[in-house]
Amino acid sequence: MNEHLSRDLLTASACSCPPFAGRVFDESRHASFTVLLGGSARPNWVAATDESIAVAVRTELAGLLGIQGEPLRLVINRWPRAIPQYSTSLPEVWRSAQETWCAAPGRVLFGNYTGQVSLRGMIENALTID
Repeated sequence: MNEHLSRDLLTASACSCPPFAGRVFDESRHASFTVLLGGSARPNWVAATDESIAVAVRTELAGLLGIQGEPLRLVINRWPRAIPQYSTSLPEVWRSAQETWCAAPGRVLFGNYTGQVSLRGMIENALTID
């Protein structure tokens, strides 16, 4: 993951090629990228037109990596509430739930709201559940 802090548009980008060999048909000439725009700091991107998103992605990747030309394929997905920004009181609520409701046998609260947002983090947390 390349956290991009020096520009105004791009939230993060990731080159998907190494972990997903075969994702592109000619890895010597092409690469696959996942680009994230928006977030709580720039929520307007979820309502932006496909064209304005495409222009922003091309501009940012050109500036970051020197990539020129049109992409062979551009897929745009919108998740208006992809990664929620929880209240600062959530850790205290979660601790209270663990000490009360979750203390009873067979009761487990589990999900990205319980401390880990990523799938990997949730799996790691699941392994610690008794």
